[in-house]
Order: sequence, then C-alpha cells, then structure tokens
Amino acid sequence: MTRTDPDKNPILPPITSVVDMSDIEVHGTVDARGMVCTKPLMEVRKVIKPMESGQVVEVLCEPDISPSIQRVFVQVQKNELLSVEDAGDHIRILLRKA
Repeated sequence: MTRTDPDKNPILPPITSVVDMSDIEVHGTVDARGMVCTKPLMEVRKVIKPMESGQVVEVLCEPDISPSIQRVFVQVQKNELLSVEDAGDHIRILLRKA
C-alpha cells in the first residue's frame, strides 16, 4: 500500500488504523475513474448514504480527485479512512461508514 505523505500534503486525513486488507469485506464500489468536477463526490454519496455503519465502500478515482473524496467523506462526514492505494493509473480508497 502506498499513500501520499501527510507531512507533504497536510490536507489529507490520516489513516486511522492499520488493517489487514485481506480481512476487509467491500460492500459497495464506486468507479469514478474519468469523472470530473463534483460527479465523483455525488456518486460516492449515493453509495455510502444507504449503507449501515461499519460497512466498507471502495472508491476508484483519478489521483487529482482523491484528496477531495478523502476530505469530504473523512474529515467532514467522519467516516474512517482504511486505505489509500496507488494502483498506477488510478487511486483505490477504502472507507468505512461511521
């Protein structure tokens, strides 16, 4: 797993715990690759809103959208950031609903 260094980019929230990714069950996926403006945020919101507390959503997005998704769904909505992976041409984020 790779992650943007929070010391170099202080707007990103910290990953709150070290989790064995093999134990994570993903309950929903948002493929926001190629989406622009607020569309990725709206798509994540549609998937995460009906989820139960503790369920996990996987978000696949462009690197430039990743900080916005993390800021809105972790800092503002207080969901847990489980992981941020650089998958080469996109970023993979796992969020646990608060």
